[in-house]
Amino acid sequence: MNSLANIGETVQSPEFQARFDDVVRGTARRNHSYIVYKDAQKRTVREYPATEEIFEVSADDKTLTLLSVHGVPVAPADALVVEATPYRFPQPVLAAH
Repeated sequence: MNSLANIGETVQSPEFQARFDDVVRGTARRNHSYIVYKDAQKRTVREYPATEEIFEVSADDKTLTLLSVHGVPVAPADALVVEATPYRFPQPVLAAH
């Protein structure tokens, strides 16, 4: 069992980082949501784990440009630009009882 004395070391361990990544991506996948982070090129990106799409977020947060699908980069000529909205997927409609 880890103590608070070595929590920093635990959090930085590759095992903890991998598990944390699995939990975050799994939660986003189940909720049809996304995660936002800076990529290696310092771009702000949105990743949708459910569809394995990665979009670059514009500086004004108004548009998303498709960068890759299932890990395959999209050619600049084929880049899809969409309006940035909180949800990428249709929201469920609840039926009246």
